[in-house]
Amino acid sequence: MLELTERQSIEINDVTLQVLSALQEIGVRIGIDDFGTGYSGLSYLSKMNIDFLKLDKSFIAMIALESTTKIIVDVVIDLAQKLNMQVIAEGVEHLHQKQYLLDKKVIFQQGFLFSKPLPIAQFQRYFSQEHEQRKQ
Repeated sequence: MLELTERQSIEINDVTLQVLSALQEIGVRIGIDDFGTGYSGLSYLSKMNIDFLKLDKSFIAMIALESTTKIIVDVVIDLAQKLNMQVIAEGVEHLHQKQYLLDKKVIFQQGFLFSKPLPIAQFQRYFSQEHEQRKQ
């Protein structure tokens, strides 16, 4: 997966679109990281064929048990789903966030609720243990 960050402006022109299309033809999926935090996300969605939107952790933090600010999260998730994009939620730290996102069909989640960042060798051990526990 190639992640384009909204924190840096991307010039959308014929060359950019051709490169992204060529990458997708060989199986590379295109995602927008930090969606909603930077430059013209909606213009990216309308002009580029995006596979994933990564919701920034600042949006995930808005998911509170009784918060009206989660409407923004709902709108972004709904928009992505209507455009046939997958959503990845960054910064999931609490069970209520995880469950809220699962209820919205956001199955790709990352954050400290699951694990802190790990060096590759430690991740491989962690992943192997998790995989073994799920088989049992």
